[in-house]
Amino acid sequence: MSHRERSPTGRPTARGPGTVDSALARASSRLAAGRPLEALGSIGPARSDPHALAIRGIALAQLGELERARRLLVAALRKFRRARDPLFAAKTIAALAEVDLAARDLASAARRLDGRALRALGDRASSSYVDVLRSRLLALLGRHEEALAVLRSAAWGPAAAFARAELLARLGRFEDAARAAERLDPENPLLAGEARRLARELRAPRFRLVRGGEVRAVSLVQIERLREPFVDAVRRRVGTLELSRRPAAFELLLALARGPVNARSLYGRTNESLEARLRVEVSRLRRELGLRIVHAGKEGYRVRGRLAVLLPETSPPEALLADGEAWPPRAIAAALGLSVRSVERSLAGDARFTGVGRGRARRFRLARLPGTGTATQLLLLARGGPG
Repeated sequence: MSHRERSPTGRPTARGPGTVDSALARASSRLAAGRPLEALGSIGPARSDPHALAIRGIALAQLGELERARRLLVAALRKFRRARDPLFAAKTIAALAEVDLAARDLASAARRLDGRALRALGDRASSSYVDVLRSRLLALLGRHEEALAVLRSAAWGPAAAFARAELLARLGRFEDAARAAERLDPENPLLAGEARRLARELRAPRFRLVRGGEVRAVSLVQIERLREPFVDAVRRRVGTLELSRRPAAFELLLALARGPVNARSLYGRTNESLEARLRVEVSRLRRELGLRIVHAGKEGYRVRGRLAVLLPETSPPEALLADGEAWPPRAIAAALGLSVRSVERSLAGDARFTGVGRGRARRFRLARLPGTGTATQLLLLARGGPG
């Protein structure tokens, strides 16, 4: 019996393991329209059939409740497999992979991102979207060229275009990324909302550029246009040089941006050992960054010219998590030069952030209003069934 038998009116019948009833059809339409709360109301909490579990799981993922979404999708997958419904089982696995990506569980996402089953079952739209998810995984792993190659072959137009805009932003090509996001006009309201959010974040003046005594608000697009080196105090780097694990070098650069530096002003006291340590750090920065750091007599060292410092307009953790992704505390701590314990205490008690998962799987992200969480686009029943 076909998984998608329909009545003469075109509505799904109640026969076959892959069919949907009117309540599920309404719920899937509301998910596709970006209204997850209404989708949840359409099916209610009592139903335990696999389609209802999957719908609830995707709705919760869109609301940012990733752990609950994962549990429901796993339960739906078991039931689809027991019902011998390979198409919806494959779709559920892909939806789980997207939840894994949002939760930054990259190992689980990598295991699940395989579009061959969907292609073999004739669902080209979903298999192409799995390719888009693979590109996002590769980008998160830092394999940008591979990610771009996957996107070039992906046929899922708007989602692939948005993933490319995200990838350009990760590569620091903020102007290109903002323009790509602004050109997008997808029918799916969730994807349209994500594109608008990305463009807005790239053009919003969320940072302060301190140069000498001058302070001005700048956006990521404006930062990209800077032709001079600057100290990124958000991610603790200068250009491509990472300083998150070199707090002494980072503090020295911040001090040099303010004016001349000697051992007493930097360390609070002076002796031969501290003077030697300062000379070594200055020498390394000259070599690694090409900065013209000169000795200014009793004042110590200063940068010839002006060294700009980029500071977040918001708190450092908020600026770091502004990409909407979930970050593990260890990664936040490394980027901000703090201890993991202090990061966990700070974020757990702050209403601007929300935690996902437990123990080593714990992740933090910016708290969002309902409806603006993870934009799971692989809707299992959207628009009446698989394409």
